[in-house]
Amino acid sequence: MTEIFSNTTLTVNQLIEKIDTGELGLPELQRPFIWKDTKVRDLFDSMMRGYPIGYLMLWECPALEKKKVIGVDAHSFDSPKEVIIDGQQRLTSLYAVIKGKKVINSKFDEKAIIISYCPLENKFEVGTNATKKDPEWIYNISELFTTRNVFKYTGDFIRTLKNYRESKGETHTDDDQAVIAEHINDVFNLKSYTFPIFSIRSNAEEEAVSEIFVRVNSGGVPLKQNDFILTLLSLYWDEERREIEAFCKDSTAPAKGKTTSYNQLTTVNP
Repeated sequence: MTEIFSNTTLTVNQLIEKIDTGELGLPELQRPFIWKDTKVRDLFDSMMRGYPIGYLMLWECPALEKKKVIGVDAHSFDSPKEVIIDGQQRLTSLYAVIKGKKVINSKFDEKAIIISYCPLENKFEVGTNATKKDPEWIYNISELFTTRNVFKYTGDFIRTLKNYRESKGETHTDDDQAVIAEHINDVFNLKSYTFPIFSIRSNAEEEAVSEIFVRVNSGGVPLKQNDFILTLLSLYWDEERREIEAFCKDSTAPAKGKTTSYNQLTTVNP
């Protein structure tokens, strides 16, 4: 029997670099992001605690007559060498937060995923006005991942917190500063978190890949065939996929002066 898959590992940083260069296609960057922000928070919390968060399933792209670029930015690769089949929401979450990129919500509007972090309590929360105003919290950890100098960022945070506490007559000990610095560094180093990778080779037929896809459970939730179909469309018929998603976007609100897919009974899902 011909083996159609292999197992390997990749760090979060390596996966993000592959997305940036276009070597790895991540279709979810162009589709409505369905995860709630609380799930993204829990994802980072699990990684911070060293809990397993599952594997990623990649498919080595078959050779195409017409090159396809997955993603909205310019890439080094004319077309992806691999696409992600299982783990799209997790990888989109990590990419959006670590790169500070916006995702598309169910109404096809762009939104930022704001995850806050309290270094002293080693606690993640969805960003709110409370975490934004509280010097004990890093309001948006995207700032930490995108800073050019993590040591300066950490020093500035500790200094601001110390001044805030002293203004209230509270103490800010050397031990507190050490814990804060260590935890901020731990968050920054989540980019080195290692994923187990289940890689399907390009010699696998689409039917076999589809069968693997629908049989696999991700977080206890059966994967849906339409997710796989949209991934195939991104690869083989991107123009039609864009038309489908434009149709669905138009169904969310009435447009004056033209006929659209909008109706009062339902919003169309791709």
